[in-house]
Amino acid sequence: MSQRLIPLVLVLVISHSSFAETQTFTDTVRVVMGSRESQDEVRVYATQEAKRRVLDKVGVYLSGSSDIVRRVEESFGSPSSSSSSFSDSTSVLQRIQTLTVGVVQTEVASEEWKTEGGAFVLYLVCRVTVDKDDALKRLTELLQDKQKVEDYSKVQEEVERLRGELAQLRADLESSKSEKETKAVKEEVQEKINGLGAADWFEKGFAAISFDEKIEFYTIAIQLNPNIAESYNNRGNAYLRDNQPQKAIEDYNCAIQLNAKYTYAYNNRGAAYDSKSKHDFAIADYTRAIQIDPAYAQAYYNRGNSYADKCDYSKAITDYNAAISLFPDFRDALYNRGLLYRRIGEKFKAQSDFQRAADLGDEGARRILEEIR
Repeated sequence: MSQRLIPLVLVLVISHSSFAETQTFTDTVRVVMGSRESQDEVRVYATQEAKRRVLDKVGVYLSGSSDIVRRVEESFGSPSSSSSSFSDSTSVLQRIQTLTVGVVQTEVASEEWKTEGGAFVLYLVCRVTVDKDDALKRLTELLQDKQKVEDYSKVQEEVERLRGELAQLRADLESSKSEKETKAVKEEVQEKINGLGAADWFEKGFAAISFDEKIEFYTIAIQLNPNIAESYNNRGNAYLRDNQPQKAIEDYNCAIQLNAKYTYAYNNRGAAYDSKSKHDFAIADYTRAIQIDPAYAQAYYNRGNSYADKCDYSKAITDYNAAISLFPDFRDALYNRGLLYRRIGEKFKAQSDFQRAADLGDEGARRILEEIR
């Protein structure tokens, strides 16, 4: 039986309709350059601050849409979802603000250096243009894959941490008393700048269309910051979708080494092993993902596929049962369970599953029902 894995990576295309009503937001930051700072260092800090502030405005604006609020509130029950602090403890507004970066484009509208009171001062303006209908469409696409939501939110948390640390380092740099101390602080500043750059490239990989671009952008992110498990996981997803399972496995190994409880990396590595017909390795990874998160319906479904490929139909059906129990509208699990029921002679149960899958839009199930009739 062929596997029908729910896609590990969804393509997010960011665009704006020229005919729709749009709203433009801007924010200006004024940053005084310290005596030991470079213009490039100040520019990075100012850009990040302006970006954060303008996106906060956009998040508040989008949270005024009842459709967007409803979509976010309803989004945490899909088969890919797992228990997460992001979905459990964050307000709807905070969720929208976290995800805003993934559904709109931020641009530096202007940058102007002035001399004020003997100091160099940077005035930097960030701008975002938003169409609510387009934002709803992009947000809906993003929320269809909870793995992406989880990974993306963690990277945004890292960005916030780096921004705060960079702000403190600017003060430390100005108060440093020796050349050695200044050098040490400058090295830390560069480390934070690299981390923020890595996050920017992660976002580019997140939004890229082609697998080659995704791999390229995530590779740059990893070079700038090799300690973000999500970058390895997402590059692994691109390798897997590009039919390079061994490279994908190597990336998932790195992600798991950085985060031993990374459920998605175990699940995805299992899919890579399945693509190489190493079903026992795959089952071990899916089992580990389930041990970490017993509510992870996707891992039950994938393990069911592996058991089915090994012709262990009883265990496969048990796993499909678990996936469907966690997510009753899990169309692919219903279809695959129907195939197995049909194979073992449970015709009534098979027809029931095919009917439910067809009602959920599965064309394969609909064709089988037509054959049966």
